[in-house]
Amino acid sequence: MIARFAGFFFCIALSVGPAAAESLQERLSEPGSHVLAVFDLPLADLEAVLKARAEGDQTGKRSDAIDLLKDDVLTWRIGLKDLRMTAEQGKLLASAPIAGEVHLRGKLGSGFLSVDVSQKAQLKGRMFLSLDPALKSDWTLDPRALGRVELQELQMKFAGARLNLGGVMQPIVNALLQEALAKLADSLSDPRILRKWIEPIWQDACVEKALGVEPNEAFLVVTPRQIAAEPIAVAAERIRVSMILSADSNVALDPGQRSCPPLPVSLQLLD
Repeated sequence: MIARFAGFFFCIALSVGPAAAESLQERLSEPGSHVLAVFDLPLADLEAVLKARAEGDQTGKRSDAIDLLKDDVLTWRIGLKDLRMTAEQGKLLASAPIAGEVHLRGKLGSGFLSVDVSQKAQLKGRMFLSLDPALKSDWTLDPRALGRVELQELQMKFAGARLNLGGVMQPIVNALLQEALAKLADSLSDPRILRKWIEPIWQDACVEKALGVEPNEAFLVVTPRQIAAEPIAVAAERIRVSMILSADSNVALDPGQRSCPPLPVSLQLLD
């Protein structure tokens, strides 16, 4: 789902406050050094990513799908295009028209009275999608996606009888949508997506800086120890991920080759 972040900034604070932190502001007021990193992803960029993933044609077929016919084969081509995304009440909403074609072949009747049937019909409808993305403590993203497809009436005529294919195609299209949502969730289940963006900030937070003048020089040593994140914020033009890195600050009298601790396995989630 998220391919890249843009527009991050930092702030560093040294302060004294309460021992526990449940929100970003409370965490900033805790003792120690804090680095606030804000990642903004423009809605237009996210829309482009979804368009690249979702738009295009899918084809398939099913045998014995129609009780009225014998030896029938139903084939289809379903296409999604012109996907549009908006933000409303803290959620991402997307919709796109669906267009395609169904082709039904089979035999009507039996024996000498059987008639070969081959008809095509245009498939039209619309897909609706809602995303309420959330960070997880294992550094993955849960899109919390819900979707539905509304198909227009899809009818064919055989020997004066009307056949409604909507009841056949609706569960097929629903299954295709659920499969796409499952693939989206799977693509975001890789913790490296988030960790690769915060890793450089974590490494940069490991600081050893001279405070005095030789030969009796003192050194400020900053060692990151924890990282936390606010819930993803969805606005009209962008989605925002805010993370706060907390570090211990000490003064050392000797320079050293101190190693930077690894990025924590778990991401703390703030309210």
